[in-house]
Amino acid sequence: MHYAFLAVDAGGTHTRATLIDAHGRVCGRGEAGAANWSVHSRAAWAAAIRKSVAQACASLGGVPPRTHLWVGTAGVQVGDGVEAAEALVREVVACASVRVTNDAALLHRASGRPCLVAIAGTGSVVLAFSTPTTVQQWGGLGWLLGDEGSAFALGRAAVRAVLTDRVGTHDLRTRLERAAWPLDADGVRRLYASDNPRALLASLAPCVTAAAEAGDDVASTLLREETAMLATYLAQAMASLPAAEAADLRLGGALMQVALSSVS
Repeated sequence: MHYAFLAVDAGGTHTRATLIDAHGRVCGRGEAGAANWSVHSRAAWAAAIRKSVAQACASLGGVPPRTHLWVGTAGVQVGDGVEAAEALVREVVACASVRVTNDAALLHRASGRPCLVAIAGTGSVVLAFSTPTTVQQWGGLGWLLGDEGSAFALGRAAVRAVLTDRVGTHDLRTRLERAAWPLDADGVRRLYASDNPRALLASLAPCVTAAAEAGDDVASTLLREETAMLATYLAQAMASLPAAEAADLRLGGALMQVALSSVS
């Protein structure tokens, strides 16, 4: 293989690497744990990149010569300097070139048209590309300052509702119990003692979406409340694009794959 391309999606729950050759054929895939540039230590972030890349290239005995690597990572803000992240990647992966961007930028495909990209996974972010090199960002400030409409936001809202007795005996409470979440002070202690409380809360998001689809009023209300700001960001991002041009829309993240016929 004379040259190849590696794409690494480093998110708040998983890091996934895909190796393709010059003809677009997938040659390998790899996976590691969470790698958020703003949340995790530099050592942990680099280790996740290195592990996922090593797995993706294992069948070839290592990273092929002249490989071009693009790392899209949660926690990198549009307009921020990425030199430190790129330098760190070069230390752990030997390749021809390195590019580091926000993880949402991985979904952008230069087509000559403006593009709107939105991710709602463990975290959330919205990007508007008026040109391939001109981009604005909404959200993406992480779990302490943002992550509106994300799995983390839904999981946190559900636990809050339970602990304030907002849920009562509704279906959402039952689903949280099935997820083995302690609905008392033990649950609070477990959360604060967790190595990754953000991911722990995000893992409860399916309880909210499933309960909403089953007709639970509390879950439906939580879903509307927690996604309202993300919807506002999408509207603002769309308004920022040239009005006379058709725009591409690209959606990513687990929550963007959930179809909820009962929630409007």
